[in-house]
Amino acid sequence: MEYITKDTHLDFSTDDGTTYKELYGLNGYPDMGSEPEQKEVTNMRDSNKRYIAGLTDTGNLGFDFYYNKETAEDSGNLVKKAFAALKEQEGKLINWKLTYPDGSNYTWKGKPTVYITAGKVGDVISFRLSTTVESTLVYSDGASA
Repeated sequence: MEYITKDTHLDFSTDDGTTYKELYGLNGYPDMGSEPEQKEVTNMRDSNKRYIAGLTDTGNLGFDFYYNKETAEDSGNLVKKAFAALKEQEGKLINWKLTYPDGSNYTWKGKPTVYITAGKVGDVISFRLSTTVESTLVYSDGASA
């Protein structure tokens, strides 16, 4: 079965990753991983160039959100004032989880940076969350054990 991005969400945890809060307004997410660099290992006996996989560089992960100053209270684990909540966490190492509609997800640890993105007349105000990746990016298929 194929899926669309509807119901994809980004959550963060300020404890050890046991309690996550969902950030309201997500409208774009990055590639979750990268290809390893190629390292040439051709020697004098080879008739063709040979390569092995080197390190991967995920860089920072950037997520796009709609900015809001929601007046309604947060409900359950949904953080409606996502920009303000993330501003409070800037520079702190926290846990992240990007969950897809089928329950599969990526988790990692990283520090957030948030900023309002450029806009033009009539545009919706947006912000960008950039997280460092300070752990292994772990994929889970979402199946319960």
